[in-house]
Amino acid sequence: MKLLTLEKSFRAVLRAHYPQNPDLADYVTLRDMQQCPRDPTTGLPIGEEARAAFKASEDLKAAIIDGRIKLHGCLAGQLCGDISPAEITIPGRINEWECTLHVRQGRTYHDVCCSADDIAALIGNIAATSGVTKDKPAALSPTEVCRALIEAHHNSNRSKSEIENDARAIPEFPISTFDSMWRDYASPYQKRPGARPRRAAGD
Repeated sequence: MKLLTLEKSFRAVLRAHYPQNPDLADYVTLRDMQQCPRDPTTGLPIGEEARAAFKASEDLKAAIIDGRIKLHGCLAGQLCGDISPAEITIPGRINEWECTLHVRQGRTYHDVCCSADDIAALIGNIAATSGVTKDKPAALSPTEVCRALIEAHHNSNRSKSEIENDARAIPEFPISTFDSMWRDYASPYQKRPGARPRRAAGD
């Protein structure tokens, strides 16, 4: 049976989820997902790429728990072998970044891999249903993203209405400039909680 590590499996599923930018699967990291800003209203990750990464992780883990993907791994001091589906019941115990699976009685499987054929089947299913959009949240505009970032990361004793007004004071800007501008807005609030929102030139 051909195997793929959990991490490679996640990246393969992400490519299927976000064909607009296949390179995303090559450079996304655990830190990116942990620090991803979330919409303060819905709790969803902000941005299509971030949502695709979280969806890929969720789909991979759901397929594993449902028994659609067979796992292979090693317990300490034992030879590697197939992992019983009965031991896989909680998504949070599957760590695609460390390629580990935590199971009952404090045991941990290391070097966990997925069946390559099962991953191929999952990817095929994703591709076949990629046109289904009824559960896909509406994309935020660049300005909405920046406003959400400020509201999410602003940490002060000022009232909610004052914080929201500051966020809404950001002017509209072309989407073509968003990729560089969002970091200019986001970084100060991640590094300096309580900082005042930056104003547009001339304000």
